[in-house]
Order: sequence, then structure tokens, then C-alpha cells
Amino acid sequence: MPSPEDPANNSPPEMPPTVAEPARVGAQSRLPLEVGPFRLVELLAEGGMGSVYRAEQDVPRRQVAVKLIQARRFDEARRRWFEAERQALARMAHPYIAQVYAAGTSAEGQPYIAMELVAGEPLTSYCDSHRLRLSERIELAIAVCQGVQHAHQKAVLHLDLKPSNVLVTEIDGRAVPKIIDFGIAKGLGEPLAPGATLSPGVFGTPPYISPEALSAGETRELDTRADVYALGVMLYELLAGVQPFGSGGVEVLQRVAAGDFEPPSTAATKIAPDERARLAELRRVDARSLARALRGDLDAIVLRAMAHDRDARYSSAAELAADLRRHLDQQPVLAAPAGLAYRARKFVRRHRAAVAGAALTAIALVAGFVARSLEARRASQEAAAAREVADFMVGLFETPDPGGGRRPDATAREILDRGAKRIRGELAGQPLTRARLLDTIGNVYRTLGLYDPAVDLLSQSLAERRRLLGPGHPDVGETELHLAIAYRERSRYAEAEPFARRALAIAERTGDLRTQAGCLVQLATIAGRLGRRGEAEKNLLRAVGLFERVLGPDSEPLSAALNNLANLYSDARRYPEAEKLHLRAIAIKEKTLGPNHLYLAQSLNNLANVYSATGRFDEAQALQARALAIKRRALPPDHPEIGISLHNLGDIASRRHDLAAAEARYREAIGFWQRTQPADYVVAAYSRLGLAGTLGELGQAQEADRLYKSALVVLEAKLPPGHPILAEVRADYAKFLSATRAQQAARHR
Repeated sequence: MPSPEDPANNSPPEMPPTVAEPARVGAQSRLPLEVGPFRLVELLAEGGMGSVYRAEQDVPRRQVAVKLIQARRFDEARRRWFEAERQALARMAHPYIAQVYAAGTSAEGQPYIAMELVAGEPLTSYCDSHRLRLSERIELAIAVCQGVQHAHQKAVLHLDLKPSNVLVTEIDGRAVPKIIDFGIAKGLGEPLAPGATLSPGVFGTPPYISPEALSAGETRELDTRADVYALGVMLYELLAGVQPFGSGGVEVLQRVAAGDFEPPSTAATKIAPDERARLAELRRVDARSLARALRGDLDAIVLRAMAHDRDARYSSAAELAADLRRHLDQQPVLAAPAGLAYRARKFVRRHRAAVAGAALTAIALVAGFVARSLEARRASQEAAAAREVADFMVGLFETPDPGGGRRPDATAREILDRGAKRIRGELAGQPLTRARLLDTIGNVYRTLGLYDPAVDLLSQSLAERRRLLGPGHPDVGETELHLAIAYRERSRYAEAEPFARRALAIAERTGDLRTQAGCLVQLATIAGRLGRRGEAEKNLLRAVGLFERVLGPDSEPLSAALNNLANLYSDARRYPEAEKLHLRAIAIKEKTLGPNHLYLAQSLNNLANVYSATGRFDEAQALQARALAIKRRALPPDHPEIGISLHNLGDIASRRHDLAAAEARYREAIGFWQRTQPADYVVAAYSRLGLAGTLGELGQAQEADRLYKSALVVLEAKLPPGHPILAEVRADYAKFLSATRAQQAARHR
């Protein structure tokens, strides 16, 4: 049972703006006009080890950047360094690292490296010139982390990460960072390149140098955390618009050595008013909101990346990227204190993630609801609604119990039930606030797998929002989509579809591409369940394209769409295509969400189904067991996802003809459904079919027949008459009846 989820240029490039006015090569007669197969055109930059030129190549026809090393300074030590850099660059192949094309020695004996010529702006300059929002800047920072992680996996440290060494270009209208200049890079455990230091024991570029890099005694002991530190400094600058240590030479190094800097949000409050307004405008927020936007998660992430003690930093660029992704997805971040109030705020803000029941505090929910309201709009009407939400939630948590005090172990379900009861009887004078609370609490019910109360509250919210805002308002579309998901997860596919179609129409009118993609995923899942696989594939391919366009190639919503497309291919027995897509989705989720996330468990579950269907039972068993363990940690004990894994373990045992194990797993799944879901739940019918087939093979025909009949009753009520699953189940039942009659006839002979 699958787990669905809710998403050659021939013209010469422009001159990189990082370099000063270039000098024509012809003006420097001492330099060759040709280096290997490359014609040097103009000087781009000069450094201690040599110069970088724009050059042309005829076969293949392209423009490249050529780093030319000064031969007169090229002693044996530098020759070894050059060879090490050449090999390091050559073994890296990543979309966010400038590609190396060739390396060699010119006719005059000058070593050179030819690499991709990046026509782009430095990271910070690009973000400012394009007025990127904080979330868009974080997406670019995540991409840079991914490139650095690739270098680290190839055992190469950069050691000079800074905005001018990360150029941002545009490919198909999407910002793509390219890390350049590994000129003082070193392999893990290797000595630094000769000439790489600014002074004895100091190398790199202030203020991006890590504190440990300032110590001459540790120059051979630098590891990936030195680059993580530099990533943290760049992130600080991207977010706050200022450098953490200032820009003044020796004083900067002294402050780096002492760890003397303020959190980004604090620095933002100390900027002169005019400059603060300018920086805020470049980030598309108002000046008063900038520091508030940085406070909390972003402060914590930067402080951890830049921790003076490297043991306190993120251990890798991938870990930093994963925490940034958690922040964007409203998940708790590793850098923040794991307190109950903090996690409760995340619980309320997050719309998709299912979480276990937990004690929630009034302050946490008030903060979460106020933040959600203020993030939605800045209009005064919305601010008033936010205050009304806060007042309601304070009252909810202040309700005394019979003993005169609130129970310390109140669960999320109990708090939601209490809130739902009060919403029905209160807030008559604040209809917009009431509608928002109905939608929010209803959607949280849904994420907890409590579909009936979810549908009830969401339906009330939709009626209120349509009446107050009109049928085409984005808030109406939000609730339409939430209802579509709730009905779909409740196996009420025909009822889910109109809601999803109306939500898509609203998103298309407003130009909200990300929401369009999410609606297409839901419509595709519904169409697939109703047997319309061609329509489902078309919608999923469109959703994948939109997510890649809007969010890039490594976003979690994209991985969800890939997961669902893989499920569709698996249902059609297109197993090689399904496996490829599941593996890509899993790689994205492990990178962005970490190893213990529910969404990763869903993809592991689905890849296990592919392996089970193709006879790779040991691999399927291991993946399914891992998925079940993650789900049990992440979800309430009665969440349907747990039952799906139990059912799938039964399928694996059945396919490998371990009938005793199959019977045990199917019975466990059926018992789970009986405790947690209504009798007409479709997935429960599939578990009854699995047990029926197993019992038929074990000779227990009477119980098998009863299970077949009860499952068919549900499926015939829930699925359209021509659905392929109905045909398969009827054929299986017919085979069972034929075999049973044959056995009975044989016994009477």
C-alpha cells in the first residue's frame, strides 16, 4: 500500500562583475596568446599564484576561464600543490561548483587549469540587485551548502568561501550558485597549499576565516567545520545585510579570534535607520520587521554555524542545509532549544506535518497563531483577527479543570477537542477569526489522522470563508485544498475531487504556482485512486515541472510529487521507472529532512513495495521495517500510516510465501484498522483481502470467503464500477471460489 504525499548557449557570457576592468591579453606581450587549445582574450583577475583569463576554445566551441600559474614562481612544492588542486577540481562534478574542463602546461612551461566561465554576480550582490526575500536567500544558501558538501565528500576543503567566490547565474530563469576558486583548497588531512597564507598561520579572507584557522599549530588539522563557519558568515551577511565582525583588517581578525559578534537580529536593530530601511527594502520587508524575522530560528542557525568552538558547530554543510530547510518548512530546527513551547509553536504553524500528541502551552499557541496571521497579511483587519485568535487561545488554556488547576498532561487531541467545542459556541462576533480557527484546527486534526472531525471543522470554515470573502479568495482556496486532502485521506475520492479542482482554479487565477503544484498532486492522487492513470500521470508531471521551476531540484515538495509519480508507475507495473523516482525522492528527503522524518518513511515504504513486487524481499523487508520504526516515533499510535506499514509487511511475507508471517501481519493490520478507522475504510479492505488470500492458501476457506465478501462490499461502494482494482479483486475471488469448489469435490470423491 503506497503512502501518498501532500509536492547550450553559443553567445559570449557577460564579464563576471567581481573583477576590475579587464586588460586585453595583447597588451601584455610577455604572456602567451594561446595556452593549449585555448586563446586568451582578456585578464579577469590576478592573485598570488597567477592570473585568471577569459579564453576561447574551438572544439568544442565555448568560452572558458583559464587559471595560468606564474612559471617563475612554480617550484617543486607549488607543482605538487598545482597537481593536487587539479586533481581535486577534476573529481568534483556538481551543478553548484564550476566545472573543470582541462589542465596542463603551456608551450612556455606555465601550468594552467581551464574551467567553466561563470557569468554571474557575487552571492550577496545578486540577492540585493534582485531584491530576494529572506526565504529566497535561504534557498540559495542551501544550494551553496549542497555544493560545499559535495566537495567535502570528495575530501576537498575550500578554505576561502566568501560571496565573491560564489557567483550566481541564471539558468532557465532560476538562480543557480556556482562555487569558484579552490585556489587554497586542500584535501582532508593534507597540508595547505604553499603561498596560501596571509601571514604565518593566517589564511583565507577576513572575516570568513574560522577561529581555528588563525592558529598556526592547527593548519594541518582543519576539517569540514572550517568551511561550515564560512558558510555561517555568508548566511549572516545574506540575512542581516552586514558583516558580523565589521570590515577593518587586523581588528576583524582579533574579533574572529575572540568570537566577538552579535546575533543577526541584534545587529539589524543597531543599523542606522536609513540604512536599515534600505536593507529591509532589499529583502521586501518593512524595517521594523527585519529584526523580528531574524530572531529565533535564523539567529540560532547562524550562531551554531559560527560557534567559536568547532565541536559546537554543525558537523557538515549538509547538516546546516537540513536545518535551513527545516526552518523554511516550519519544522523544529536542531539549533534551537528543544523546549516544549518552541515545538508547540512549530506544531501550530506547520500545516502538513503529522505530530504526536503533546502538552501545549498557552504562550506557544498564541505565538504560533499570531505569527501565522501576521505572515498571511499586514492589513489592519488581519492584525485585529490575530489578536482575537490570541485572546481565544489564552482563554482555551486558562479553562480550569474541576480540581482548580489545568492538567499538566493535557494532550494535543484534548486541547484540539476543547478548542473545537468552544469555537462552535463562541466568536459569533468575529466571523473571520472563527473561520480561520476552524480551518487551522481542522487541518491539525487531519495531520493527526482524525479525519471525521477534520472534515467537520473544515466544512464549517469553508462555508464561513465563502460567505465572508467570496468564492475566489485565496483563503477559500486554502480550505478547499485542506478539505480535498481530508476527503482523499478518508478514501472518499469522488467527494475530494471537486474541492481540489476549485482550489486549483483559485491558485491559477492568483498566479500562485506553488499552490497550483500542490493542487495538481492531490488531483493526480485522486485520479489514480479512481483508476484514471493517464490523467494522474499528466497532472503529476505538470506538478513536478512547477516545483522544479519554483523551488529548484532539491526541494521537499518536489520529492513528494516524485514519490506520488513513482507510486503511479508502480501501480502500472512500470517498476524500473518507479524505483528510479523513489530513489531520487529519498535522496532529496534524506538531504533536506534528515534520517528520521515521516516523509522519508513514506518514501521508504513505497520503495519497499517496488522491491517486494519485483522479488527483492530482503531489501523490501529492511526498508519497510525502517519506515515503520520512523512512523512509530513520529506519529500518534493510532495514525493510519502505521497501519499501512503493517499491511505492507503482510504483503512482503505473502509474496515470499511465508504464510504464517503473512497471516500474523495482516491480522495485526486489521486489528489496527478496527481500533482506529470506520468499517468502510478502503485500506482496511485491502488488508482483509490480503488475509483472505493467505487463509485461502492455508485451507481456511470459510473465513477467507467472509473476508473477500466484506472487502468487496467496501470497494464496490468506494470505487467506480470500471476501476481496475475491482476487476482484479473479483478475478482473485473467482479463482478462490473455483479452487474451493474443486477441493470440496475432491473430498467427496
